[in-house]
Amino acid sequence: MKKLFAISLFLGFIVYPYLSEPSDTFDNHFDKGLTYYQKRNFKMAIKEFDEALKIDPNVAKVYYYMGYAKYKKKDFKGAIKDFNKVYSLDQNYSPFLK
Repeated sequence: MKKLFAISLFLGFIVYPYLSEPSDTFDNHFDKGLTYYQKRNFKMAIKEFDEALKIDPNVAKVYYYMGYAKYKKKDFKGAIKDFNKVYSLDQNYSPFLK
């Protein structure tokens, strides 16, 4: 019985990392940012968008939503900076699906 427990414990340590989703991913931070944005918690949305940008700083949609979150917080200079970054990354950027 002890041997079976030891084997299952050992296999659990090997398999578990592949079953659990890492929380520090671009998609996770971006999705959390969108959730906060939709709930009008713009401070937390900006924080999550910043974390997503640390992982991949070249995604226009993150700057787009962060720009609007800053706009809603009346950080107009920050919003303009983010919108300029959006269009420097993708001059044809549209938040709407094509």
